[in-house]
Amino acid sequence: MKKVLEKIWNTRDQNLPYDSPQSLLIMASIIEKESSLKNERFLISSVFVNRLNNKMKLQSDPTVKYGLKLLIPNKKMTYKDIKTPTPHNTYMIYGLPKTAISMPSFESINAAAHPEK
Repeated sequence: MKKVLEKIWNTRDQNLPYDSPQSLLIMASIIEKESSLKNERFLISSVFVNRLNNKMKLQSDPTVKYGLKLLIPNKKMTYKDIKTPTPHNTYMIYGLPKTAISMPSFESINAAAHPEK
């Protein structure tokens, strides 16, 4: 994984809002949980990169679920869940969480490094 991340980091698009390979990996972990469809990941990456570049919150549901340990698949989130502060809740924090929320696939790492234009 370290070699893959390093290679993708060195070939990433310019002007992305990541300050380190770790931040790219964190973004990829969120993209991984946002969609299981590989062809959607580049678009999701683009949306998140635009939000970061515009100093907006990511507002990603998987970060809420991870922060609250809502690990039951397809469990519906509530408004209360979204408003519950955790270090991973991107409805409450600006920028990326401090740690990854999943183990991202190659496709998600690549999408984080090369968002759809």
